[in-house]
Amino acid sequence: MRTWVKTYLVVALCMIGAGIIYLSLPLGQEEENKADMSNGIRQEAEGIDELGERDLEYAVDEIEIAQPDAPKLYRLENGRLETSAGYFEVAQEAQWYWGETLVEGSKARFLGQALTLTQDDTGLVTQIQVLSPSDAPSRIRILLQAGDGAVSSETDIEALKADYIYETVTIRCEEAFWGIWDGSVKAYTPGTAVTIDGLAQRAVFCPVQSDTPLVLQAGDQTQSYYGQLEVGVEEGGYSVVNEVNIEKYLMGVVPSEMPGSYGEEAAKVQAVCARSYAYSQWFAGEKFLSLGAHVDDSTRSQVYGGVVDYEASIQGVEATWGQVLTYQGSLISANYFSTSCGYTANGHEVWAGHTELPYQMGQPQYEEGDYGDLSQEENFHAFITNGDVAAYDSESPWFRWQASIDLAKLQDNVDAYFALPKEVKEVQGEELIEAEINGIGQVQDIYVYERSQTGMAISLLLMGSERSVVLEGPLKIRELLGGLDVTMANGEQSGERVLLPSAFISLEKIKDTEENLVSVTICGGGYGHGVGMSQNGVKGMIEAGYTYDQILQHFYPGTELVNF
Repeated sequence: MRTWVKTYLVVALCMIGAGIIYLSLPLGQEEENKADMSNGIRQEAEGIDELGERDLEYAVDEIEIAQPDAPKLYRLENGRLETSAGYFEVAQEAQWYWGETLVEGSKARFLGQALTLTQDDTGLVTQIQVLSPSDAPSRIRILLQAGDGAVSSETDIEALKADYIYETVTIRCEEAFWGIWDGSVKAYTPGTAVTIDGLAQRAVFCPVQSDTPLVLQAGDQTQSYYGQLEVGVEEGGYSVVNEVNIEKYLMGVVPSEMPGSYGEEAAKVQAVCARSYAYSQWFAGEKFLSLGAHVDDSTRSQVYGGVVDYEASIQGVEATWGQVLTYQGSLISANYFSTSCGYTANGHEVWAGHTELPYQMGQPQYEEGDYGDLSQEENFHAFITNGDVAAYDSESPWFRWQASIDLAKLQDNVDAYFALPKEVKEVQGEELIEAEINGIGQVQDIYVYERSQTGMAISLLLMGSERSVVLEGPLKIRELLGGLDVTMANGEQSGERVLLPSAFISLEKIKDTEENLVSVTICGGGYGHGVGMSQNGVKGMIEAGYTYDQILQHFYPGTELVNF
């Protein structure tokens, strides 16, 4: 038998036995799904030496591969487990154990793990237990976004689902790789392109050599990824999840989030923040649980570009290997964004329901100057129209920007925003009453209704011919005023953007002789949600002589840098 054929088969058996890849049972085999999983399905590999010179793919199909005892969890949706051994319905009162510890909260950490399942007489799973729990994750699962990467303020995963549906998927690899789909294991020679067509259940692909990336081709998109790629069956197409070593994941995040030209010290800051965020989502993130992932690859989580080889970024990840930020002994979600306007934002004001935390409180990003109480309209307007504020971010073109919107465009934005009923506070006399509305009539005026002590607009008053309402939340404000071409501080145009760059805004209105609104100039600064670390602020601080650990303390006061 040719050595390379024998090597593939041995590697496959080792990978399956070690739990790296799993053979999936065909869906709908109810009796197999209800079997006692502790018994497993043990089949011996036979006839390997007799395969001779036959085609590798044919040869692999001809042998029987051992099925591991424990199914691997791919997805949890509406009380249903999708695993490498098929689907299982979960009892409402089922208990989830991380080793011997009962887990009451998020089930995110169970994704990708090998499980022992206990079932009752009806086949319902009553207990789910991870076989080999660890204190820190070694791998993370990333949901890959299809389409143009545009991100709205929507947070409901069901409403977002279409963003992750691929019509077609092709997987290839420059070296040998494996595919496990529709109940069989296949081996592919280098350069083979596998197009998914008529898939009945989840397919899993992984390279024979762990340092060789897989290439995903979908439409006009082509991107390489380390680890394995899983293709799930969805209504209207396929979803794709990349499961990969968490440090390899960070090597695809850091250069996508922090420009490599900013150097290794900036990459260290980004690596610690990205690792802290990733770990926090691995333990507790639930947004993408129903699609089988801890995070996605967009700004809804953190931008992940797959294989992005940039030396400074790689050095930043390696130099901080395993380092995270904690607060009072607990891991933090180290939020970050592109550019501040000279002030950062309060986390509990940006995200409704968030606890007020010391390390998520807004603070000045300048060392000199007194600009007064920025919650006052006059003070903030003077601040946001001042391009000479000496902040850490002041060299960024996003530090100051302007956008104009005429009444017709504003009306279009308002109508589009309320095309589906939205919850707002309606102005009734001197009171604000919670209401669900689908429009305000003709737009008559617009005001910043409430401004944070950081200067951020946190609610907006819309006056209409039918009703006046207060829209609460910076993200909602950014969405309502989105779709504009923004002029940055360097004079360049940004092109139309789905969201307004930030909610650090002041409004300059033009009215006609009868005081009717004609247009609005939005004077703004910064880019992103504004909470935590400013990436362009990091650049400025490094140029001022700060080290990565000092920068982390500045943006996340009261936290501790530790090895996880």
